Formats: sequence, structure tokens, C-alpha cells
Amino acid sequence: AETTSCKICPGGFTQVNTRSTFCDSCAAGKFESGDLLTCSNCLATSFQDQVGKDSCKNCPAGYTQTLTGRNSCDNCAVGKYETGDKLTCTDCIATYYQNQVAQTSCKICPAGYTQTLTGRTS
Repeated sequence: AETTSCKICPGGFTQVNTRSTFCDSCAAGKFESGDLLTCSNCLATSFQDQVGKDSCKNCPAGYTQTLTGRNSCDNCAVGKYETGDKLTCTDCIATYYQNQVAQTSCKICPAGYTQTLTGRTS
């Protein structure tokens, strides 16, 4: 008699059907949640840019993501900084500026210069 054994899908892959010969990879923006049956959306503040993964990556400093199921994070624009919660880019306050993207703080205006507006790039 011929004996057949089934293989378990690896992490990052799922299969909900019986008698299948393959596993389905979780799409970018999703991760396999541990039951080998479900691909779940990455939560806000995280992302997954690859398929077939069993976890999501945290957005790096200076980047935000407010939506779920995303494959990237958004950088904070010039004139803004990321507040540390990975959800918010905030305008630089008066007397400060930021001329680079994806920053976590603003720069103070140099001596002899002033800035009375918020969200400035110089």
C-alpha cells in the first residue's frame, strides 16, 4: 500500500483547502498570523513589502503609516517631523525649520535668522 503524508505550509503561507498540492503566500501588506489559515493586514505604524512573510516591519523613524495592510510607510515631508508614534508628521514650530524629509526633529534657526511661521523648510 502506498503511504502519503502531507506537508505543513511554512510561515507566511496559508492553505484553507484540503487535498491541495501547494500553499498560498500572503501578499505584501499582510502576514500569516500563526494559524496557517489566515493572512492578516499589517497594523498601522507597520508594513510588509515582501510576500510570504509571517510578520510585519515597524516603520522607521521619520516615517508614518496610519492605514492597515500597507506595503510601505510614508516619509515626513520637509517642514515637518515624525513625533515618535509613527502616526503623525507635525509642522516645525516658529523659530525652527526642517529642510530634509523623514526627520524626527526640527532644526533651530541659526543666530541672526528668524522664522515666525510654522512648517517651514528654511
